[in-house]
Amino acid sequence: MKGLGALSLAFVLCVLAVCFATATEGREGREPQGEAPVVALTGLDVNDQSVEVRYKIVNRRTHDIWVCDAVYLKDSKGKGVPPYHDVYMAEDGLTLVVRKQLEVLYERWPSVPRDYAGRYIRLRAGEERIGSFSLSLPAEQKVVFALGWPPAGEFATRMALRIGFHDEDLREKMRRIVTVAERIGGARFTSFDLTAEEYDIYRQYFHGLWVAATFGGLSGFNDTWPEGSGEIEIPYSLAWLPFVGTESCLETVLDGVLIPLATDSFPVPYAGVLRLDGGSAGVAD
Repeated sequence: MKGLGALSLAFVLCVLAVCFATATEGREGREPQGEAPVVALTGLDVNDQSVEVRYKIVNRRTHDIWVCDAVYLKDSKGKGVPPYHDVYMAEDGLTLVVRKQLEVLYERWPSVPRDYAGRYIRLRAGEERIGSFSLSLPAEQKVVFALGWPPAGEFATRMALRIGFHDEDLREKMRRIVTVAERIGGARFTSFDLTAEEYDIYRQYFHGLWVAATFGGLSGFNDTWPEGSGEIEIPYSLAWLPFVGTESCLETVLDGVLIPLATDSFPVPYAGVLRLDGGSAGVAD
């Protein structure tokens, strides 16, 4: 396939850790210790059928961080189903984005999904985590949250990898929230016990009680995510609470590439489609 050789040649690698500010610092008055975590590409295999990208994440902090390993829809048995990351076009129409991140806008339908989640993996101080992903060629859009934008042509000329992370001990933070909520004496009830208006009030003003109920109280939390757990699952419904919504983002960009696209799998321009943030997406599913 013409142009695939450009994928492995003459690229510019940019390593960033600035997709979102770490809101925890200002809210809790703690300064992160050590240098910022980084993600770096370590390998690239290309043939006529697929491209495989290998990368590593390095925790240069002196404390634990928690890295997003997958985002997914959960089935009726509570199991995650693929895809486990978003693949979509950025707004410039030139950049193909592969994203593992939970605290992002849900663009695919005008309502907040209740059965999506993100899995986070503990990365201790000084540790590295090796990861990879592969794309069949021509590349197709595969989305969990993103709707994306239509491509500007038949090829992407950039590829971006975005991975969310929490710059703190995510499991311990959630455990503390559940513990305090239980000490307050939060009632055990479900959304079916409340009217729609009451449920909105509950979510907006009783955050900790809602977190505790989501995890099944302290006993449910400890049973599912015992002390020493190296991972934790965070429901999407909790992602935007003020004390949970602290996800930062690692990003690495591969420039000067030529990735053939299955353009019929990407959205096409369509006026009048609104995004959940109040703007116009300009595209349809």
